[in-house]
Parts: sequence; C-alpha cells; structure tokens
Amino acid sequence: MLKVLFPIMVLMVLFLLLNEMLKNKNYKQDSSDSIYPYEKKKYLLSVAEKNFYDVLSLAIQDTEYYICPKVRLADIITVGKTDKRQTYFNKIQSKHIDFLLCDKSSLVPLLAIELDDSSHLKDDRIARDIFVDKSLESAGLNFIRFKVQHAYTVSDIKDKLNIRVPN
Repeated sequence: MLKVLFPIMVLMVLFLLLNEMLKNKNYKQDSSDSIYPYEKKKYLLSVAEKNFYDVLSLAIQDTEYYICPKVRLADIITVGKTDKRQTYFNKIQSKHIDFLLCDKSSLVPLLAIELDDSSHLKDDRIARDIFVDKSLESAGLNFIRFKVQHAYTVSDIKDKLNIRVPN
C-alpha cells in the first residue's frame, strides 16, 4: 500500500510546488514596469476644447455653475431597473461628454455640453451622438451642443445657455 501512496504523495507535493512557483512567477511579471506602458497625456483638453473652456468659464463666472471637463457618461447617468443592466452599462462606460455644468454648492449635474467638430459628421460619430443625446434625455439631464469655432464670445455662450447677467 505504501508503494502506491508514496509516488502519489510525491507527485502531489511536486504539483503544489510547481503551482506555487508559477504563481510567484506570474506575480513578479505582473508587478514589473514592462506591462504598464502608460504615459501621462500632455494635455487634458484639445486646443478647441481649451479655447471653449476658457470662454465658458468667463460666461459662468457670476453664476452658481461649476465646470467639469471630460466627464464619463457612467459617472453622471446610471442604468435603471432592467435584466440587461451590464449590457446597458457597457454602452455608457467608455463614452464621455466634453463639459458638465454642475451646481457649484452640491455638484449636482445640471447641463451636459458637447463641442462638435468636423469628426461629428462621420457616420459612426453621428450614431454615437444620437445614442448620447437619447441617453441623457432618458436620464433627464439637459444637454446642449456647440459647433467648434475659431473664437467664441461670452455673450453668445450666455445666450445659448440662457444665462442672465445679474443686476
């Protein structure tokens, strides 16, 4: 009986040791810098987005709004009750809007802003924009689109956002 059990026990010990060695090897590989090929982006906003942001900042300076740039849809809208929650979440998790105006004191989302350049004329972007618009509308979050321009005026942005100058 010992002649049968001994080889089985030796094989089990070898298997466990080999398994532990492989785990440690994989852990060491996972913690090495070679699998983290990330670099910091030079800028958060494109030149067009930064130009718009600067004028938008001036347009809302005397209001109760706060600007959040590059906000992920999944951070401002959520999936309601459905059996396909993960499916619907997957559709919003990697999409973002350019700017979000929030209430300054509570950071409650109030208005999503998209800045549309020529890429928004492509079929895939048109479909994406329709999806984003309908998702925001469904969630009850107001949104507005601005066309990219070489320059913006504070008064034009205020007019489009319906911001009144305080007396």
